[in-house]
Amino acid sequence: VDTKRPGTYKVTYTFTDEAKKTARKTVNIKVTAERSTPKITDTKTLYVTSKSKMTKGFAVKNATIRQSGRKLAAKYIRVKYQKLKKNTYRLTYIAQRESYEAKKSVKVYIDNKAPVISGIKNNAEYEASADTVVNQNYCRAIIKKVSDNYTKLKVSDVKISLSETETAGRYKAVYAVSDKAGNTAKYTVYINKKSDVVSGGAIS
Repeated sequence: VDTKRPGTYKVTYTFTDEAKKTARKTVNIKVTAERSTPKITDTKTLYVTSKSKMTKGFAVKNATIRQSGRKLAAKYIRVKYQKLKKNTYRLTYIAQRESYEAKKSVKVYIDNKAPVISGIKNNAEYEASADTVVNQNYCRAIIKKVSDNYTKLKVSDVKISLSETETAGRYKAVYAVSDKAGNTAKYTVYINKKSDVVSGGAIS
């Protein structure tokens, strides 16, 4: 009987006398909790770039586990990763300290592919008419969509860094967007203002 783990334990007593006659008696012993059941909160679906990052430390960092309002020490927390299918796992948190067991599960996805920004090409040159105002809105309008294999992303999630180059009328725009696993897509394009080209036209 583990007196530090609440639950019902089945115990069998065996007695043998001098005549080698044996008597057995089985009883149930209930161990009650000395402390309140821990609470596991703030959990969420997790994304990693490789299986090697699926550690206990990673799991505990992405959850709040408390007992009677105080943070529960990691030694009282167990985690289990169970493979469900390719690149998909179930992470189960188990917390117990002289209490009843608390459990909670979340999904974990292995994602090592960066998002894709459609509508622009890395290191491409674009031409715009001389009266075009080249700003964040103009650069964002070039993007058609942003896609990823696991994370839902929008065009508005793309960060754009815009700067003028040493050449008059030539701008450098750096587009960057990351998924929940931390994979980042980065594209650099150049925009040249020309008086005889329709705004937004790409140089082929």
